[in-house]
Amino acid sequence: MLLACNLEERFPSCVNDFLYICDDAYKRSQLITMEANILQVLNFDITIPVAYRFLRRYSKCVNAALVTKDLGGWNPCLQFHSGYSAEDLAPLARKLQYMLSSTPDSKLATVWSKYSHKVFFEVTLMPPVNLEKLEKFLK
Repeated sequence: MLLACNLEERFPSCVNDFLYICDDAYKRSQLITMEANILQVLNFDITIPVAYRFLRRYSKCVNAALVTKDLGGWNPCLQFHSGYSAEDLAPLARKLQYMLSSTPDSKLATVWSKYSHKVFFEVTLMPPVNLEKLEKFLK
């Protein structure tokens, strides 16, 4: 619980919060010991590349603020640091554009709401790039 929360949440919960959620079924030492055991079993290999980290690296490579709203440019520096060429990313970019242009699924209302706040740069409120602009960029 602590591991997942620390990786995904901007303001992770503390041990006391989890003890409360579990209705004090576990002692503090038990919870911490279990989390440490999980880390050891996983050999501390607990993260995968996520969009946020990728975007942070991208923004550093192009000297842009993380809140940049345009496509920027895929240059040799970005290709080197990401390991992807613009051609590699084209199918993914088209699929993402399609998904972002579609009507949001009601099952994702909580996610939509979460990312509409200023803390997350109100990304769900930004209009997706139109297909014509995307195709122009990909060429």
